[in-house]
Amino acid sequence: MRLLCGLLLISTGCAGIAAFSSIAASPTSGVHPVFDLTSLERSPFPSDRFTVADDEQNTARRVNLPMPEDCATETSECEDVAVLNQLDGFNLNARISVPFDGDIDPSRASSNFLAR
Repeated sequence: MRLLCGLLLISTGCAGIAAFSSIAASPTSGVHPVFDLTSLERSPFPSDRFTVADDEQNTARRVNLPMPEDCATETSECEDVAVLNQLDGFNLNARISVPFDGDIDPSRASSNFLAR
């Protein structure tokens, strides 16, 4: 669901503040950003890893997001992903999503940990 929410923000062309690895994570907190390029779920989003070559697109790339596992029960999400998979890429000023290995304490987050 987090992936779908992020996709909706990206597909609407939202630009602005992107949260990066130090959000409310201190060396003693035990919470760290995850940057695993061997896994789509544990790597930053969006990236070209979520696209494929497509000469019919203006950018020569096309979004290629994985479909949910059960489109019979997740019909709406499957339809949304199918529409997104027709796009020629991601917004140039897209917000990014970086997974973390634990929960972030919102009371420790401040504008000092945001990048513009």
